Amino acid sequence: MMDKDFTIPEQVLWSEYNDDPSVQHRYRKMLKFLETEIQPKDKILDVGSYNPFTEIIHEKYGILCESTYGDLDRNFKMLSWQYDFIICADVIEHVFDPYHLLFTLFLHLKRNGKLFISTPIHPYFLGMGPGHFHEMDRYRFEKLIQRANFEIIRYETYFPYNTHHPKNIIGLRPFLRMFHRSKALIICKKGGG
Repeated sequence: MMDKDFTIPEQVLWSEYNDDPSVQHRYRKMLKFLETEIQPKDKILDVGSYNPFTEIIHEKYGILCESTYGDLDRNFKMLSWQYDFIICADVIEHVFDPYHLLFTLFLHLKRNGKLFISTPIHPYFLGMGPGHFHEMDRYRFEKLIQRANFEIIRYETYFPYNTHHPKNIIGLRPFLRMFHRSKALIICKKGGG
């Protein structure tokens, strides 16, 4: 089990979470990004517990995604040994050791498989979102990906849905987030060495 301070509280109902416009916006962005990436016969792993996005992938592609179980910072498990496609959507910023997570995913990704990551990307001086243990700028994120022996083959960013809502711009850091905080959508493949 992950640290309780860096996870979504269990009492949060998925139906309430799904009704949040910013969550709907994020799902739309991720689905559009993944349109050409997921193939109908792919064996897919969704990192973390079964969640609404896993269900959306199942409905859209007719593929039943497997999920990880156990502590993502230690010895988490999955049902199969290797996968064609691994989804790590809004997870990496919640773990204490993102390198361990990526290294383990590398071992379970097929040779020609792909890893999808979505995560906040912004300068350090902006602080982190609630429940996040790691948020990196692009340079540090790319270094982490390279260190885990992945190669980025596609990288896009977008601004979160509620970035310009008045409640989010009280103070200097929230004001600066309007211009610098973004979500990254990344596709990686196994690197050469």
